[in-house]
Amino acid sequence: MKTRLFRKKETMIGCVLIIVLLSIGVIILLNYDETPVFYRYVIDHKNELGEYVNSLKAENETDHTEMFNGFEVRYFAGSGMAEFELKDPLPSNTHRGFYYSPNDKPLGYFDSMLYFEQDGDGWKCDQILYTHITEYTERITDHWFWFEFNF
Repeated sequence: MKTRLFRKKETMIGCVLIIVLLSIGVIILLNYDETPVFYRYVIDHKNELGEYVNSLKAENETDHTEMFNGFEVRYFAGSGMAEFELKDPLPSNTHRGFYYSPNDKPLGYFDSMLYFEQDGDGWKCDQILYTHITEYTERITDHWFWFEFNF
């Protein structure tokens, strides 16, 4: 009799522990923010990124896309913008990354012309062309910004 009771308690404790661990995991995932990753990456690699952008400008007279250190990079020759996007392995409506802005002003995702409004430490553009598309961007350092684009 004691053995069955002990097994039930042991099973119940195991189930509660699993639920607690899963809950902690979900909370961590929901609150995970990649922004500090972009900040650190740009700050830690600013010289390397600057040289890379200069080489893109020198080598490409037209728009160009390539991979660089795990980022998909889109260079837009018209504006000189270089956009680095962290590609999500799963389909997503949210795109995150950072970009180089030659005029040190916020630029839209895919070099789109957007009207940004100041919002806290950054700039936002809500409901692009009467859609549910939004973008938020924030300066990391001179000429470098991170972005989050949702549609």
